[in-house]
Amino acid sequence: LRDVVVILVTALDDSEARVAGFDAGADEFITKPFDRIELIARLRAIDRLDRYRRLSQYDELARLSPDALLAVDEQGVVTFLNPTAQNWFGHITGKSLTSLVAGNDGTLAEWRALVAAATPSTTIEAEFVRHDGTTFVGEMTLGVIATPSTTHATAIVRDRSEHAMLRARVEQTQRFEAIAQATAGIAHDLSNYLFAL
Repeated sequence: LRDVVVILVTALDDSEARVAGFDAGADEFITKPFDRIELIARLRAIDRLDRYRRLSQYDELARLSPDALLAVDEQGVVTFLNPTAQNWFGHITGKSLTSLVAGNDGTLAEWRALVAAATPSTTIEAEFVRHDGTTFVGEMTLGVIATPSTTHATAIVRDRSEHAMLRARVEQTQRFEAIAQATAGIAHDLSNYLFAL
């Protein structure tokens, strides 16, 4: 019920009644007789404030995310980024999302190819370019939001550098183990040969 908008419509007109109504949890207090046009305008204002209140909850989620969150328009241009994305990529609002990927020039054709592959979402691994020119291995999950008139997308970029380093260490350890097993086998065979002599 906390998301329900409460509007008191009453004949009471004194300030004590208004304060009591607001203290009881009312969002709006309208006194009879009321103007129908004013009532509609107040309802729209309450709806706008309620939408803003609900969206502000998601702002906090975006602000605290350890991943870079971006919103992109139909041309592949970044329209929103959270603080993590701003720390990684700098002020990129108005720039192409594909320009964040190392080796891409951010063309519209590249963007359209990404959107075509993302039905309804896709994840790519790539090397991304930070605002200072350094690169990192990451993955981007691109989700497409298609409406009858336009196509927008959300992109979530995760830094996978540590994961890539761990994977390389595991592969190196496996190679060393294979070499050690081969060496032990050769030493065993050589020992048997020398023992026979």
